[in-house]
Amino acid sequence: MSDIEVVQGVRRVLAATLDEIVGESAASRGDSNVVGQWDIRSDGRDSLVSFGIPIGQDDPEGVHFQGAVQESADPEVSVSGRQGYRLGTDSGWTLAAMAPSGEVWAIQKPEQANQSADPRIFMVNSSVTGFVDLSWRWQAVRPLLSKLGYRDSFFEAAELYLARLPDIDEALADKERYSWWRGMVLDW
Repeated sequence: MSDIEVVQGVRRVLAATLDEIVGESAASRGDSNVVGQWDIRSDGRDSLVSFGIPIGQDDPEGVHFQGAVQESADPEVSVSGRQGYRLGTDSGWTLAAMAPSGEVWAIQKPEQANQSADPRIFMVNSSVTGFVDLSWRWQAVRPLLSKLGYRDSFFEAAELYLARLPDIDEALADKERYSWWRGMVLDW
């Protein structure tokens, strides 16, 4: 596959509907009876039940994104005085939908209980719906990007993905506040 064909493949993924991307792929979906009790926006709950989070991006290249939607109605994540619901993990980070806003945060707690350091927190998405959509698009785009190495065409394709972020989640236009996806795409 030529670089031009790969970039065209990225364009197709970015233009596709979520139904077309997800298809029969393995997903960690929320049970409607459980997720229905979560204190987040209803569109986010619907996305988790309908599409879920992709499972299985663990690979030798060091990408460890794993959808793992919690099976409990009660929040499993607590940080900075907020409660949240676990959506998955990525390389030691817990990805969680925070109540009541539905913002998705990446949280990394200190590894040792006796450490006094505060947890590290990144804002990932302003909504669960945006997170679900971008997770699936990333699942589909990442293998294409890996074919490009770090040639110019890689950065062209990566910028196509990054340019799509605010179309899916308007808050991601604020690159400083919402830097997670940018780091995910450019630093893996």
